[in-house]
Amino acid sequence: MKKLFYFLVLFFFFTSSYCQDNSKAEKLMDKAYEYAQKGNETKCIETLIEVTKKYPDYAPAYAGLGQIYCGKDDYPTACSYYEKSISLSPNSDINSYYRLA
Repeated sequence: MKKLFYFLVLFFFFTSSYCQDNSKAEKLMDKAYEYAQKGNETKCIETLIEVTKKYPDYAPAYAGLGQIYCGKDDYPTACSYYEKSISLSPNSDINSYYRLA
């Protein structure tokens, strides 16, 4: 659980600089972060997936899912989410490149 919290703290640090125009997506991301803080990994993942469905071009949601699955040692799934995040926004999240490598 500490891994999840650590990854999400880094994730939300990078998310805040991504896009100011997606306030609805950011609100859902905040909700996912709250679930992570409470230790509810399942709801956190569900909320991030909801973000990707409603806002398919919102790269931070994919990066967040990548971080969660990396923390669960599910590297193939994590890599696919990191790749999607990078393809949507190559300059926004250096952490995705690091984790993908």
